[in-house]
Amino acid sequence: MPFDIERINFLPDAVRTWGGLDPRNSNWPVVYVLDDAKTTGSAASGKKLNDVYVGESRNAVARMRQHFDSVEKKNLSTIRVIVDATFNKSVCLDLESFLIRMLAGDGQYRVLNRNDGIVDAEYYDRALYRETFTEVFDRLRADGVFTRSIPQIENSDLFKLSPFKALTHDQAIAVEDILEGLFADL
Repeated sequence: MPFDIERINFLPDAVRTWGGLDPRNSNWPVVYVLDDAKTTGSAASGKKLNDVYVGESRNAVARMRQHFDSVEKKNLSTIRVIVDATFNKSVCLDLESFLIRMLAGDGQYRVLNRNDGIVDAEYYDRALYRETFTEVFDRLRADGVFTRSIPQIENSDLFKLSPFKALTHDQAIAVEDILEGLFADL
């Protein structure tokens, strides 16, 4: 599946200019990464990222305008927008969640997201899209967004022993049974 990662400055004029380049920039489901890297080079080439935020939107231009008003995001300087002609809202929610979990599991940055996104929702051709997620991850890693590979992150104690991954189906059933028993006892 063809995707592109467009890198732009996190500035109102740059976003306004970018928004006029393609109608999909204001009317298509995309995933984006905001961080404090300089756009003149990759973070991997010298500057380590400190803060990162992952989001998804159907209107990236309008969503960026909302982010400009956030005090917590004032120090961010770069937007990486992941655009794919085949993406739909379900894919974007899944990719957003995947990137949030991988960034949190990488443990190198302050992830500004307040939640893990929507995890483990099924949708049409999910397995095929998940292959694309690995390619997106690899491109972002090459650009300095990640410091470790997916296997390194997933095999780390931080990732294994943390809430960065969703419960298995059996675990979710066990939690539901425990909660139902607790509420029945109350």
